[in-house]
Amino acid sequence: MGCWSPAVCIPSRTMLIYGKYLWKSQKINKQNAPKSLPEKLHDNGYYTYITGKWHAMGKPVKTIFDETGSIQPGQLKTYNAPAGHITDITASEAVNFIKNYKNDKPFFAYVAFNAPHVPRQTTQNYYDLYPANSIELPPSVVDNTPLNKNVKYQYAPDPLRSKTMQQRVQQNNAMVTHMDTRIGDIIKSLKDKGVYDNTIIVFTSDHGINFGENGVAGKVCLYEPSVTAPLIIKAPTVTPNSKITARVYLQDIAPTLFDLLELESNEPTDFQSLTPLLSKNGKARASIYLAMFDDQRGIISEDKKLIIYPKTGT
Repeated sequence: MGCWSPAVCIPSRTMLIYGKYLWKSQKINKQNAPKSLPEKLHDNGYYTYITGKWHAMGKPVKTIFDETGSIQPGQLKTYNAPAGHITDITASEAVNFIKNYKNDKPFFAYVAFNAPHVPRQTTQNYYDLYPANSIELPPSVVDNTPLNKNVKYQYAPDPLRSKTMQQRVQQNNAMVTHMDTRIGDIIKSLKDKGVYDNTIIVFTSDHGINFGENGVAGKVCLYEPSVTAPLIIKAPTVTPNSKITARVYLQDIAPTLFDLLELESNEPTDFQSLTPLLSKNGKARASIYLAMFDDQRGIISEDKKLIIYPKTGT
């Protein structure tokens, strides 16, 4: 939906955890935070666990989960910790949690990888899969052109250099492949435990990122690469390999989980369940609202998108 902070992950995760739209979420703090997603699931008999990145406003993470693994900050100085690469640590902790889980309650595991994120560090074998000089950038990435002046937070020298963007895409792809490999280990642990078929898995990200498209290097913009996140839902009642093209908010995940689990929640949410779309009977929203700070506004309706920059009039 957007942000009030250059760290777009903070508003995104805050909206997900507390179920409030962008500007309401901006006002959430330790004192006024509504009941969070893990607390709601705990109240419905679930044992809740987190490992990895937190970076949301509101209550301290250790007060809203039953159990915590290693909690990572939003911005790492390095992925290479004394205990290993942070991606490996997060995945291994999730695998060990599943492997050793003996509670009679069903569990909710919030596994939050920092990857892919600066500093874009992984091992050479993953970089080698994506030779930088072979990466094809979209046509809207034009070498040696000025950065988009309507977007305040840019993370590249001006003018834009295609070679720099190729290197960043290489690093990003390498980190994603490293993460994908370790997600495979988590899925294997669910199968080894004998609970995979009955487990709901939701895979997403807090936002996307521009690697030079439309003159933007970074995530603080309303172009498609930045405001589009992956969303994959695997559940016993969801048809495998089906694709839904409707526009949704990734924070719709929370009410969707409650529907899929057949749970009641007395706590209000600004987001809506995706189960009607999953059953092919529902209609998508008429429009999607986007906003970043006070200098970007956008709306998407069907296959059209309008971006307005209030300060410049563009």
